[in-house]
Amino acid sequence: MPTLLITHPACLQHLTPAGHPERPDRLRAIERALAHDRFRELVRVEAPAAALETLALCHPMQYVTAVRDATPKDGLIGLDADTTMSPGSLPRRSQRKTPSQTRPPMAAIASPRTTISFPVCST
Repeated sequence: MPTLLITHPACLQHLTPAGHPERPDRLRAIERALAHDRFRELVRVEAPAAALETLALCHPMQYVTAVRDATPKDGLIGLDADTTMSPGSLPRRSQRKTPSQTRPPMAAIASPRTTISFPVCST
């Protein structure tokens, strides 16, 4: 069975304090490792934009909008002890609303038993 890697270049815009595990350098290191020939069978897909309604499938809409509204214009802010946001943490493409009749982009590859979870950026 093939392995699916879903990522997006916008994830590199999620800046965090030095040493934080969710940093762009870690993603770059993973990308370099997965560029090796032994991973040529890896199925790679660019993550689709997630509408706010899609994010609300796994978080209350009030939380989703609070995170969106907390996005700083510059610098870093801490949402809690280990969660930091930068201006690129929630790309504009994830902030727009779509009509509620639009199917969530991940619904096409997730079964009814699958829990869909969207990190702030790993869109």
